[in-house]
Amino acid sequence: MSAPASTAPTVFLDLNQTLVRTGQVALEERLREQRELEELRELCAQIAGRWGLRLVFLTGNSFEYSRRIEEPLGLKNLEGLRLTVVSENGLLGRDFRQGDLWRARPTRGYRELVDELAERVFAHPTLAGRSYTQGNEVRVTFKPVANAFAEEELAAFVELRVSLGLAEQAVVYTHRFYVDVDPLEVELDGERHRPFAGKGYAVRRLADPAARCLAAIGDSASDVPMFEAVRALGGTSYLVENAPPEVPGAESVTRIPGRFTAGVNRVLRGLLAEGSSIQDPGCGSPG
Repeated sequence: MSAPASTAPTVFLDLNQTLVRTGQVALEERLREQRELEELRELCAQIAGRWGLRLVFLTGNSFEYSRRIEEPLGLKNLEGLRLTVVSENGLLGRDFRQGDLWRARPTRGYRELVDELAERVFAHPTLAGRSYTQGNEVRVTFKPVANAFAEEELAAFVELRVSLGLAEQAVVYTHRFYVDVDPLEVELDGERHRPFAGKGYAVRRLADPAARCLAAIGDSASDVPMFEAVRALGGTSYLVENAPPEVPGAESVTRIPGRFTAGVNRVLRGLLAEGSSIQDPGCGSPG
């Protein structure tokens, strides 16, 4: 019998470049990743069977992308495991038991500005024909047509951010695999949030202080609000080994000696071995 939800460990998990590789990946590496994902499912089943498990996919990608990651694994069907997907950097929360949990609404100023940004991107001499918009429901993300954005393309996005004054309406995350344009202000549950806390909002809303363990695993700057919120609640945050060194505040986050899924599995093995409490700074320490 699974443990009561209030004592179940809670793990906030980024997807792209954390749980799974992004972009063009050699077949051998993708097959290795599949084996590691099968191990992840088994580890989740063991944790859920012992204490219960609250697993939150906390991603900058879309809900549909997240669902396609989950479906072959069948995590939502594991006894004792509750899976929630928070997509678009905290703007949209969905639970496989309860349906929609929240959906933020950006300001009119944000919507008008990103429309102008899209027009500029599609006409820009460096960016035209080099990107497309991701199928989001709330905010705008640009993805590269090629495997990754080139340095000059990312520089062009930065120039547009400055020339359009995006900082007044948005937080822009530039990464070689995506450019996220997150609203700075949103309406949510009848209240205005400025600045919107991004992934940190999801942590504060979903984390249970009575959880046996609270952990977050990520790889990039957009995960920093998640790390900070987890740390504020007494939990532990981890960067997978493949995370770039320039992630802000990386010195206060534990870097896992494992890349992508293998790194995530090390944290889960540590959690399974220790059964740490939320007050224990070694929660889920890599095994």
